[in-house]
Amino acid sequence: MKAEMIRTKNAFRSVQNARTFATGSKNLFTTNKMKGDFETVDSICSHAGGQVPSPQNEADNKALQSVVERNNEQAFVHYQGSSYTNWADGEPSNADRTKNCAVINQSGKWHAATCQEEHLAVCEFPDF
Repeated sequence: MKAEMIRTKNAFRSVQNARTFATGSKNLFTTNKMKGDFETVDSICSHAGGQVPSPQNEADNKALQSVVERNNEQAFVHYQGSSYTNWADGEPSNADRTKNCAVINQSGKWHAATCQEEHLAVCEFPDF
């Protein structure tokens, strides 16, 4: 398990060296290009020393959006407890009570999603 954690952390570090995130955010948002449900992404991020992205301002959201856009995917965002949100019009929809998670799309807007959906594993490394 420890060796796997080190490999995951090193994978994120090698990715960070290959990409530039000049968006004004003081945090690093990066991916190892794996996919998973929310629980899997949370585990991947925590093992690498990061967390599921939790944008706290527009700069963070733009940095995360750039990763999502570059990979033509969506990624989970952790929004609970944050004063910043960037919901798309009509979101979050409370009509479907199975959608307890949120994802960011390529335009930077957030949408309600089920936590069991699989999305790109993007992790945030605060104060990078």
